[in-house]
Amino acid sequence: MIPEQVTQGTKPRATHVVVGELRERAALSGALVLFFLMGYFGVGWVVTSPADARTLALPLDAAIPFVLGSVLVYWSILPMALLPIFTVRDPALFRRVALAYAVTIALALATFVVFPVTSLGFRPEPEAFAGAGFSGWLMHLLCTLDPPMNLFPSLHLGLAVLAALAAGRVDARLGLYALAWTGCIAVSVCTTKQHFVADAVAGVALAVAVHLAIVGRGTTPRSQGIGFGAPGVALFGALVALFYGGLFAGYALGLTPWTWFVG
Repeated sequence: MIPEQVTQGTKPRATHVVVGELRERAALSGALVLFFLMGYFGVGWVVTSPADARTLALPLDAAIPFVLGSVLVYWSILPMALLPIFTVRDPALFRRVALAYAVTIALALATFVVFPVTSLGFRPEPEAFAGAGFSGWLMHLLCTLDPPMNLFPSLHLGLAVLAALAAGRVDARLGLYALAWTGCIAVSVCTTKQHFVADAVAGVALAVAVHLAIVGRGTTPRSQGIGFGAPGVALFGALVALFYGGLFAGYALGLTPWTWFVG
C-alpha cells in the first residue's frame, strides 16, 4: 500500500515521517524547558547566594525610571521563547535552533555560578505593589518567583533574541517584527529593575554569538528555510492570548501565589 502523504512545500512526505518529526520537536522542546527550569531556579535559589554576589549598577541604571506597566511586556518572554516551535518547520534547522538554546542556557548558568550578580537593593520590594491592579499583581508575582540572582548575562533577553533570529531564518519580515518586540523586552528588563543595562547587553551579545556559531553556519539557506506561515503565527498568537488570559484569570480570582511559598 502507498502510505498516506502530506505536503511540505512541493514535496510529499509520508505520515510516519511527519509524526516522527513532531515527536522529535516535542522531545527537544520539553528537554529544553526542563533544562531551563531546573538550571535557572536551581542556580538562583540553591547554588548561589546574594552574600557572594556583586552589583553591576551604573549611573545609567539609576537614570532609567521604574515603569510598573512595563511588567506586561516583561512577562511576554515566556511565550516568546517558544516562538521557533511555531515558525521553524525544517527539522534540521529546528535542531540547530534547539542546540543554540541549550548552549546559551548552559553558558549563562555557568556564568551565574562563577560570576554571581544580584538585584537586591536595586529592584523594588514586591509588597510595594499591593493594590496596584493587574500590573502590580504581575510585579509581585515576578519578584516572588524570580530569584534576585541570575542577572549577568540576561538569559531572558538572550532567549528572546534567539527566538527572533530563528524566526528571521524562515521569514525575514516576521524576524523583523520579532526583533522589534525583543527590543521592547530589552527595555522592560531595565524599566522593571530586574536587570542592569550590562546584563541586557551581555544577554544580546551571547545570543547573537551563539546563533551565528550554530544556526548561522548551517547548510540551509535563508531562502530555503521552510516555515509554518500564517497558521503558525496564528497558533502562536493563540498561545500568547491563553498565557495572558491565564495570568489575568489568576488576578481576577484574587489568587496570591506568593503566600503559597512564603506563608
